[in-house]
Amino acid sequence: MDQGLAGLVGAGIGALAGGGAAIAAAALGRSGMRAQALGAVEQARASIRQAEVQGEEERRQWRRMLRRDAAVAFILAAHEYVDALDRLVDASYSSGSRLVAQAHLDQVESAHQAMRRASVIFDLEAPSSGDASARIMAQAFVISNQMPRPGTSGGWATGFVQQVSELRQMAGALNTQLRAHLDG
Repeated sequence: MDQGLAGLVGAGIGALAGGGAAIAAAALGRSGMRAQALGAVEQARASIRQAEVQGEEERRQWRRMLRRDAAVAFILAAHEYVDALDRLVDASYSSGSRLVAQAHLDQVESAHQAMRRASVIFDLEAPSSGDASARIMAQAFVISNQMPRPGTSGGWATGFVQQVSELRQMAGALNTQLRAHLDG
């Protein structure tokens, strides 16, 4: 064989081997890039799952906070209503003034309106406890219908005081129930 031909055959074999090596390197590089891309996709999915879990936990905490705030506002409004009723009863025994009685009735009505607004929010945010707020609001309705008007005699006071006492007990029981539910 001639040296020129041997050189060409050697160069051809070298080119084929080099080309095969290049093709193999490209294939390996491609599969390496593919594996790296798949790893990046999996990492992205894991990050998304983690963000979803964290977002759901933050949402649950936010809902708990809203429910707690609504419950606290309702309980506070119920207690303020009872306190206003107590002041009305006390004023009816200590003062015969229609002006004083009307001022206390106005305070009771204002507290009743605040309790009604708080009750609506409470029922929306904590529907599972709505039964208790409905009982309290029903009792408040009974009381408001029995509420004395300025110039009436003192005979109403005994039944009225009993109704206020029952409302106070209901508000206290709801307070205890909600504290156990919201803190647990």
